[in-house]
Amino acid sequence: MFELHYGIVNSLPATQTDKRRKLNRLIEQLEVLPVVSCVEVYANEKTRLRCAGTPIEDLDLIIGCTALAHQLPVVTGNTRHFARIQGLHLDDWTAPRAA
Repeated sequence: MFELHYGIVNSLPATQTDKRRKLNRLIEQLEVLPVVSCVEVYANEKTRLRCAGTPIEDLDLIIGCTALAHQLPVVTGNTRHFARIQGLHLDDWTAPRAA
């Protein structure tokens, strides 16, 4: 939700109201997962990535570790980035699909 709101704020002012309305409709349909459930996963993974010299941005790590802790995939076009999180299942909707 942080990154979605950030994207809206950084979009063209003329489009922000419509984007906020759409995001609010989306949020009404979602279950927001508690981040506290992934604290230990996050700490372990952040340490592992730092020691390997392949850290990723904290918000992305929180997203990935929350999904990992809840055994859910992350839908992203940035699979190379998120693939650094050990055991995380990724789903890239931007990749071409076989017919």
